[in-house]
Amino acid sequence: MKKLTVRQQATLKKHAKHHTKKHMASMRSAMRKGKTFGAAHKEAMKKVGSNIIKILVVHTLARKKQLINYQNGQSKNGELNQASHQEKQEKDTYLKKQ
Repeated sequence: MKKLTVRQQATLKKHAKHHTKKHMASMRSAMRKGKTFGAAHKEAMKKVGSNIIKILVVHTLARKKQLINYQNGQSKNGELNQASHQEKQEKDTYLKKQ
């Protein structure tokens, strides 16, 4: 197996932000065997995949929950904020009058 060039190492370092250690190890191994970056990435995605999709889904769901809680007048720990609750009631009353 040959060593990776400085350029390949730099590219892999940037790429590592988006992928798991297992994915990166698979890519490094394939590139040492002579595969191109693209070919190594494709192979790694088939073999190990990447948990980036799972991470994005978890963060998106957490953010949606925060927004729903905010809209319902709840703080981060789930307690009802008195001011937010009062504003919500005033808004609902105003909308009912119209």
